[in-house]
Amino acid sequence: MAGASTRILLVEDNLGDAKLVELAIGQEAPGRYVLERVDRIAEAEARLQTASFDAVLLDMNLPDGSGLEAFRAIRAADPGAAIIVLSGMEDPELVAATMGAGAQGFRVKGTFPHGFLGRTIEAAIARQRLTDAWGTDPERVSAALAQLDRLGEAAALVAPGIGPRTTTAFDRALHARPHPSESATPWSTAAIEAVPVGRRFGAGRLDGDALPFEVRALGPEPGAAWLVTLTAPPVPVTGSPSPADGDPLDATAWSDVLGLADGSPGFLAELVEAFLRESSDREAELIAAADRGDGRTVADAAHALKSSCAQVAAVHLSRQFAAIEVAARAGDLAAVRDTIAATRGARDAVVRALQRRVGTER
Repeated sequence: MAGASTRILLVEDNLGDAKLVELAIGQEAPGRYVLERVDRIAEAEARLQTASFDAVLLDMNLPDGSGLEAFRAIRAADPGAAIIVLSGMEDPELVAATMGAGAQGFRVKGTFPHGFLGRTIEAAIARQRLTDAWGTDPERVSAALAQLDRLGEAAALVAPGIGPRTTTAFDRALHARPHPSESATPWSTAAIEAVPVGRRFGAGRLDGDALPFEVRALGPEPGAAWLVTLTAPPVPVTGSPSPADGDPLDATAWSDVLGLADGSPGFLAELVEAFLRESSDREAELIAAADRGDGRTVADAAHALKSSCAQVAAVHLSRQFAAIEVAARAGDLAAVRDTIAATRGARDAVVRALQRRVGTER
């Protein structure tokens, strides 16, 4: 129905991450989105069986399911909803696995610039509709491509017998490059050949590595139709890999936090208080687990700390905890112990910076 709200199910157990999503959604046009949250896979499955949702924002590390297992459970519960994966880190293997299994987006957690999340959701819904309609409903295919065009997505549909159908942004990006020689491999062939044999998703670069892209099959039979999307560097987690000028809070990410806080009195204080409480408890848990050699608990605590740090623009510290999580899951507790001391000092610096910022911004 024209003018109907877009219904979104958020599957997220971290209250801070959920709050950031709710604020980002709330900043979109009034009434445009209706957001509902659950914090378990089982709850999401039950809700998807009793209500209709246009999109699902899915955390990939939940108490009753994680990784590809969690994604498949949600996909089975509602094959028609556009699923956008939310993860604490950019894991190329997980990206390829979930996108190949039917995810319509993969975003690293952190702060969201104004308008980013809404555009991400709308583009994912359009890609899902394109996938569902391909081969059965040409009008819906055209409508989905038109929606991607309106959103400024650089996308191209490659299908046998009809030639590529491209969006305006795709044409502009491709035509901005020097014209390839006659002997050059056509971009559509180069993109599809980037997908490993037997897979449904791949990534690579076109035109002498100038244009990064993703390509996915639109049906169970690879080769029927493909969607090629030119990609930009991921937005969240925003920021540089290390603090600039000694500031433990990334300037770009903090600007995003302020944008989300606009119109929400007390949000900054609430966010910082939650970080102080959560990070202190989790840090103690991580240290105790490392001392007793409990790698699984170390990894879980580091995962939570990584997310909490990203919420308050502590990008560099978030990446340090991400490294601890990876080492713990690999069983390398020696590397974990070497890193913990550095994170303790870094967390103290983050706390001081946050307390100063909140006092200034109030």
